[in-house]
Amino acid sequence: MTTAKFSRALIRRIYKHAFVENWLASGMTILDPFAGVALGALDAMWHGLHYLGVELEPKFCALAEKNIE
Repeated sequence: MTTAKFSRALIRRIYKHAFVENWLASGMTILDPFAGVALGALDAMWHGLHYLGVELEPKFCALAEKNIE
């Protein structure tokens, strides 16, 4: 199995752009269908967004829970 690389800088740019364009506002919910270890959750929550991640691999789910804590 291979895993995708995740760019925290890229997700920060995406969130910033989405807020500037008024596509997002604090309190909204983000759905991440490929959550992995939930690194995207950290930036979502920092922006006051609710995060809902979906991940099939139990080992990544466990790591995601630790990252969110």
